Amino acid sequence: MLILNKHQIKLPAIYQLLILTSLYAFLFGMLMEYRGLSRVIKGDIRLQSTLLVVTAVLMVFVFIPATSWIAWFSLDHPLYLEVLIIPETHMILAVLAGTLFVRSFTKESRAI
Repeated sequence: MLILNKHQIKLPAIYQLLILTSLYAFLFGMLMEYRGLSRVIKGDIRLQSTLLVVTAVLMVFVFIPATSWIAWFSLDHPLYLEVLIIPETHMILAVLAGTLFVRSFTKESRAI
């Protein structure tokens, strides 16, 4: 149950579970960038606004449960929306969103 401004919003248990697993995958992606995360915690922030915008859009897609995508677009959906419904791909996108979120606050040179 989500409490927001003293109003109770009752989400079905499956929505809570899907949002929670997306959140865990997002946090795992953040922890994968532990060096950048430690820089952000220490206050060494160099914002990359374009990467932050891309990350914000990806986060919107990640934190909307797959069952909502099915309800909104029915089962006759194009291939690019099917990517958001497959659970494995949904988790990979959540991890990628967490990684990109940390990278959008740090600017480091990477050797190839």
